[in-house]
Amino acid sequence: MRLLLLGSETGMEGSSSDKTSLILKRAFDMKSVRDLLEERYGFDLIVESIQHGNLYEKECFEALGQWMEGVADDELIVVNGISGATMMVLSALGLVDQRGFDWRLAVVSDGGESASFIFRETHEGATFYWLRSLGFVEQAKELIDRHDGALADDRFIEVADALEKFRDSPRKVTDEHLAAIVAVDMMRAGNGAGLLVRPWIEKHYKALLNEENKKRKAAGLGELESLIKEGDSGLGPAIGCACDSGLLDESESTRWLSTQGKLNKVGNFAVHESAAPSAEQIACIKSVPELAAEAPPWMPWPGDGRVLYIYGCGMSCKCPTVPQRVLQNRPEQELKRAVPGALLEGADPLDVEFLILHSSADASKRAAAENTDSTQMISRAEGWKPSQFCSVDAIDYGGGDPNEIVSATDVMKAVGDEVVRALENKSPAAVVVVGTGQKAAVYGALRRAQGWCAKHAVPLFLQTFVDPGPGIRTPRPQFHRIALPDEAETALRKCASIALRNLDLLSAVRVLSAGDRDMDALADKANSLREEYQKAVKGKNLDEKAGIVVDVIRAIRWLWYRNDDDWLARTRLVVVAAETLDKGGNGKFNSLLQEFPDRCRSKNKGRNLEFLKVDELGRGDLVRLPYEVRNKLAVTHGDKSVSDALDAVLNDFSLKPPAEDFSFGVLLDMLIERIEKDASSFNSISLNSNWFKRFKSLLDEVEQNGRA
Repeated sequence: MRLLLLGSETGMEGSSSDKTSLILKRAFDMKSVRDLLEERYGFDLIVESIQHGNLYEKECFEALGQWMEGVADDELIVVNGISGATMMVLSALGLVDQRGFDWRLAVVSDGGESASFIFRETHEGATFYWLRSLGFVEQAKELIDRHDGALADDRFIEVADALEKFRDSPRKVTDEHLAAIVAVDMMRAGNGAGLLVRPWIEKHYKALLNEENKKRKAAGLGELESLIKEGDSGLGPAIGCACDSGLLDESESTRWLSTQGKLNKVGNFAVHESAAPSAEQIACIKSVPELAAEAPPWMPWPGDGRVLYIYGCGMSCKCPTVPQRVLQNRPEQELKRAVPGALLEGADPLDVEFLILHSSADASKRAAAENTDSTQMISRAEGWKPSQFCSVDAIDYGGGDPNEIVSATDVMKAVGDEVVRALENKSPAAVVVVGTGQKAAVYGALRRAQGWCAKHAVPLFLQTFVDPGPGIRTPRPQFHRIALPDEAETALRKCASIALRNLDLLSAVRVLSAGDRDMDALADKANSLREEYQKAVKGKNLDEKAGIVVDVIRAIRWLWYRNDDDWLARTRLVVVAAETLDKGGNGKFNSLLQEFPDRCRSKNKGRNLEFLKVDELGRGDLVRLPYEVRNKLAVTHGDKSVSDALDAVLNDFSLKPPAEDFSFGVLLDMLIERIEKDASSFNSISLNSNWFKRFKSLLDEVEQNGRA
């Protein structure tokens, strides 16, 4: 048996343990001690020591990680959770869990004479719940069969079936089915969410009109014609006609359509901006009764819910208290990014509440009361919702007799049961367990929060605060990796992979930020790519950012071939490609990316021109084609799949494909090749960019196992 003594050079005055670990090692190395241990326990004990541990998990990982490189993968590791600094216990647990070891946590048993062991828990279904919570319904459905259907509910099956029907036959989908898909998409709130808003407005209007005409026919009245005409460029003209109609007082469908101008703008934004919706647009969707009613109960609306901090207060109130530490500093970046809707334009600051855990001991009760008092009248830092008062609950988990040694497992169960009840009642947007107070209370809160958060797809963090002391120059809070079980990491990586394959960088940032330190670094990379992309495509002159723009098209082409079985991802990629290249008809005569089209212009549609090969088109026409394909998709102005839309566009402009297997991916190949070829004629334009290279690298890193 090997025993590692982990000491720390850091901590409050008099609390460092580096010298203690060295003294203990020397004692264990004495022959007389070794002989006694072997005689009593029947095995030889190999004792090692690390003196340069650290209260900061990152530094502790570095020190402990070097030692673990010599540990066999199949070794059982027991972490002492009875004594020592809680921060270092959590750090050690996080590292052995990250490395994939089979581990146990030793805690005090009844009477304190021996140890009990807490085993590593698994959270089956975490991937399903995260996929479902993020609106990746089709991918979540694929996992149901692996769990014998136990994960699915009737509402989920309804939404999944609606998506399948929309894929196979968009015209046959009811407005209720489409409303469910729209609600899921908007609650996901990623890039391009809301593509189906305009198709739903049309579908619901026609459903209302159909019912109205049935009643008119039964009453002997003439039928009303649809205000939405074939060939309309959007719903604006129809909504305008409805507003000016003389039928507003007698026609329900006309009256309803006249009020949809604001909702139509949400749909226009999704189609034309390739960006995430704003908080105001989310509120607009929630205000539409027909859409709000279809919101599934297993998805949170962006911006709803608070961040819940759970912490134990021990036997005394130490200032600054946890609420003071939290509220007097801006929210940690990884926390804010993980909260649904927190990154949307116009989003409200984070709201927060606290759950204080205390024992039945009088001193612990007093400490809880003092902690509660400390939450009032705190001057909150930027990033937190302004308020003079704070929502605080305190829970008594028992075990307060100082003369009785209560087993850690009993404390863990009592705390865990209370925590689950609180979570069910509060439904927080994110949970932070703080590593203060009794160790068993921390373990119990964390353990049950992990299970609840895995099932509800809620970001979970474990936080501690490092105070000034020897070796600590800059005190700061830290998040611990042990909050993220194996299954949760797998789930988050799967969700991030799907988001990236949809080029939904905002959703990728959110789910990666809910992971550990390594995944948060990936979130930083995703956020940089997102910001660079948005800056490039929002400018009026695409040539100024030609390198990034072309790299985005390269990424879309690459993803196109990797998403051959995902029709919805491919549909989204077509929209992103079109909106990346289209600048609202702002063509130019001397431009690489905004050259006027010649053949592919509105006036040439259906003119029975002499057939021309696609590869003979000018650059401006090739740039225009993705936009024309987009307009015929079921998620925009049309009712077609990508392949059917492409065929229709070629027919509109009398274009002959270079081969029978011509696809949108091949079109992007031709477009990129032409741009690269013609770029040499523009001395002031550079295609140098590493955006695509970084994007590929990010997706590769995300899709790796993540285990060392």
